[in-house]
Amino acid sequence: MAVHPASAFAAPASGGLEALSDDEAPLRTLAQMAMNGYRLSAPMEVDASAYDACIQCCGKSDGITKTGHKAIPWYTVAVDPDVIPLGTKIYVPGFGRVFEAQDIGGKIRGRRMDFFLPDHESAVSFGRRPVRVFLLAGPDPKVPGTSNGTMVWAPTRNQR
Repeated sequence: MAVHPASAFAAPASGGLEALSDDEAPLRTLAQMAMNGYRLSAPMEVDASAYDACIQCCGKSDGITKTGHKAIPWYTVAVDPDVIPLGTKIYVPGFGRVFEAQDIGGKIRGRRMDFFLPDHESAVSFGRRPVRVFLLAGPDPKVPGTSNGTMVWAPTRNQR
């Protein structure tokens, strides 16, 4: 299974997370997650696709995920919870960012992921492709900056 390089499809410079307010856009890099005590799993190859909050993609348009959160473009990802538990942080080197498993989908089974994107055109353009991901475990409560296994500091765009 070939993995597309980062240049094949990257998060937009504008119109993605950057279009959201600071409190809505949890842009996290691997370095930021590592500072909070998260550790990488072995790499996992997944079959990736994309969706947005439209009737055509998910049968509803409210953008509310299975976990009850409002889906965030370039952060929310739908997974098979039997393979990747909801709430798991997922690092995608090809996109240079960390996502969170917040949703499930009717066709998301096994090693499949569905990335939430800002609009239908972006989701269709994404297509289906193999992607290498790493699950993040932690945070470790023994690492400074964490408390009882809970992240106590999550930088926003302005804190990078």
